[in-house]
Amino acid sequence: MFKANVDYIESISQAGDRKCKLEMNQFADLATFFERENKRRLGKQPHEDLFANLSTEEFKYANATNMLPSMDWRSKGAVRSKMKANVGTCDTKKTSLVATNISEYQDVPKNGDESALLKAVANQPVSVAIDAGGFDFRLYKSGVFIGACGAELDHGVTAVGYGTTADGTKYWLVKNSWVKLWGESGCIRMQREAEGLCGIAMEASYPTT
Repeated sequence: MFKANVDYIESISQAGDRKCKLEMNQFADLATFFERENKRRLGKQPHEDLFANLSTEEFKYANATNMLPSMDWRSKGAVRSKMKANVGTCDTKKTSLVATNISEYQDVPKNGDESALLKAVANQPVSVAIDAGGFDFRLYKSGVFIGACGAELDHGVTAVGYGTTADGTKYWLVKNSWVKLWGESGCIRMQREAEGLCGIAMEASYPTT
């Protein structure tokens, strides 16, 4: 499997027609089937279990008009890569303070053109489910990912922004739960306005407070 993946990456590199680069990483010796069955890495609970307290209210961003040309919630302090603390330095008085409480979740409408998802991500990070079982996704290194993938949702990630490359390719900025050595510091740019690449707009939800 490792040898096959090496040959695959070399063939993609030689073709030179991809907008993204692939690399040999910690997933390079796994078969697609094993990857789909590996629940430690592909973590997605059934939607009804994950969002048991799903709200029936209307989409709160339905009339949003404040979409900026690009957004990266990481730069605004809304996305945390890891809890960082040193032993013995915690303020025990502050541990009882609650900044906010998540009361329920709302689904982003699935309208096929990703416009609703864009409105939501323009206003906050959004939980999305994608098909991440393919070789290209697993071996992603950098650039805009354009496939190949299907719509067999098997992995939960977070859409934390969007943008457009210098050559005009629109993309979603997606934070993965894998190590920061994977992809672009633990994130992947996935092609936007591509009929919901990898099923990214099929099961998107966001918390309300």
